[in-house]
Amino acid sequence: MRTALIVATDTYADPTFGALRAPQHDAAELDRVLADPAIGAFSTELLVNTPFQRIRERIDEVFSRAGSDDLVLLYLSGHGVKDRTGKLHFAAGDTRRDLLPSTSVPAQFVREMIDHSPARKVVVWLDCCYGGAFPSGMLPRAAGSVDVVEQLDEGRGCAVMTASTHIQYAYEPDGVVRGETEPSVFTKAIIEGLRTGAADADGDGEITAQELYDFVYRWVRRESPDQTPTRSGTVSGDLRIAYAGTPLPAGLPDEVRYLLRSNDPTLRSAGVRILVERAATDPIAEAALAVLTRNGSAEVAEAAQAPVVPAPPIVRKAVPDEGLVLRHGAALDGSATHVAFSPVDPVLATSDAIWDTTTWQRKTSLPPGIKHLAFSADGRLLAVDRSGGIEILSTWDWEVLVRIHRPARAGRLAFGHDGRTLLWWRPGGQVWTWTREDDQWLMSVDLGPEDVRAVAVSSGKPLAVLLTDRHELRLWDLEHRTPVGEGRRVDSGVRDVALSPDGTLIATLSTRRPELRRASDLQGVRAFDMTGHVLGSVGFSPSGRTLAISGMTGVHLWDVASGELRQVLPVGVKALAFSPDDRFAVGTSPDRRIRLWTTGPDLPDNLRVQPPASTPEEQWRIDRRILLALTLALVAGVAAAVLVRSVLVLSWWADGLTGLAVAGGVGRVFWPVKKRVPSGG
Repeated sequence: MRTALIVATDTYADPTFGALRAPQHDAAELDRVLADPAIGAFSTELLVNTPFQRIRERIDEVFSRAGSDDLVLLYLSGHGVKDRTGKLHFAAGDTRRDLLPSTSVPAQFVREMIDHSPARKVVVWLDCCYGGAFPSGMLPRAAGSVDVVEQLDEGRGCAVMTASTHIQYAYEPDGVVRGETEPSVFTKAIIEGLRTGAADADGDGEITAQELYDFVYRWVRRESPDQTPTRSGTVSGDLRIAYAGTPLPAGLPDEVRYLLRSNDPTLRSAGVRILVERAATDPIAEAALAVLTRNGSAEVAEAAQAPVVPAPPIVRKAVPDEGLVLRHGAALDGSATHVAFSPVDPVLATSDAIWDTTTWQRKTSLPPGIKHLAFSADGRLLAVDRSGGIEILSTWDWEVLVRIHRPARAGRLAFGHDGRTLLWWRPGGQVWTWTREDDQWLMSVDLGPEDVRAVAVSSGKPLAVLLTDRHELRLWDLEHRTPVGEGRRVDSGVRDVALSPDGTLIATLSTRRPELRRASDLQGVRAFDMTGHVLGSVGFSPSGRTLAISGMTGVHLWDVASGELRQVLPVGVKALAFSPDDRFAVGTSPDRRIRLWTTGPDLPDNLRVQPPASTPEEQWRIDRRILLALTLALVAGVAAAVLVRSVLVLSWWADGLTGLAVAGGVGRVFWPVKKRVPSGG
């Protein structure tokens, strides 16, 4: 049996509790979604502005009468208040602030009802201030052995999801308890995730507690950055919260998935028309149409069987020369070898510090020795590869949550699209993966090739593309750790790859030319003319509309849709990192300086404006002087080698230092040529 008790309070007799506008409306919407047989299939009970004693009684009755295999869901919306000892209480309509323990619903009381209930599947949603202070308690009681693991069958446990952390305050200085007076972002996210099926991350037709939390977290952090949903409790397996309707194939864009799950027939038809238009060239769209034809409603199936009408050709105007993408170059204080933007918060991580991108002030310093770093897709975690191993930090307080031993020296890191998979690799080696289970990271099956040259991970889908030293390009399903389709041989000069955020396009970078390929079949669709350039790295902007190609003569920004060159930043930097809103781009130069560009009209006052960068022609004039000095040094070295019967060695260092060394029986001599060359030299 599936039982849901929904409790909402928005009117209070005690004037110290401010009235709320959201709870009653939120609760009614949530009640409809949970009671829908096609979604939640819960037996629901709605309590609105109910006295505290009645709320206590119904909580006690629901949990005590539940069976061991029942799923019980408790939703509480309203004011959450802490007493002087820091304990959390839920305020009812007749709660008195001066008699809080005896006239409220204490969180500890709710916790005890859960712990003493026969139900072994419990879900609690708290939409109130201080929700994160809900006590952790014990595991739900289970019959049989006292061994906790043996008592928990698959999908059994207690999952608590709250709208805020325990340090987000409920009081104003005047002592009046105030809360959110606008519709709740937290509850709206739950309703939308369940009603549209958008929370079904893997497309299997079911929404688990973890999938719903991941969806709610992203939604809330996007709509209300100051609010941080939390999740706690103990769950073994996938605790199913709701059905998402007809299972749709993984990889389908979220926007299309929303349309197909909509209650509005017009929007559903629009989603089907998009699939029909794409089916001829997109295997994921073709698979979605097949599923809808077999299992969808008669309306959707009829639209899916309509003949495919080719879309009219798209005529694009040439991008004007003055249409620059990035302006106002500046330099950040400090030095770094790698940078990464948070995909959710206004935060930039460099090798030595965390920056607030709203003020461009340092928030905190990072430990020394960081070789590479990566944010999880939800922005809650930052993985860093240091000399001692991999560390995963919480972005809430930047403290280390866990340390992971890696099999070799420092390499590169990337999170999967859901933040539950961590990838690590070194060029010429294997891709190692770890999977998050509760608070532990467990090593899982490695991706197949043992001679990986480059890896790129999609931020929106469970996909990764691998490039091997055998010049093979292959797409991998990170959820099942299996290859997708057949691999494809590529030019031997390909050195880097990038995967678009939606997982539909792959960019390959070779010594000859950059190229765009379809992820569905790895076929090339567009090449970029960069003859004469020495290229180093390639990457997509978060919107997927811009392709950034870094090289010796600067960074080239290309429009993905039109194939037009939008802009050249004539300065040598390593791979360019974009902020999630495409407003900023940051890269590091070979001498570890941090360079910043913005699309906005102005720079923050605290940033140092860079002098104009050298154009490629000016840079070549500088390079000719360097080459002349190098030639003279080479002649001198040859003469010295002949005189002392020594061995002449020309050395090239990755950090841009070039020098001439002569070694022999009389010792060693080294002439450095102090020239910093851009990445890819």
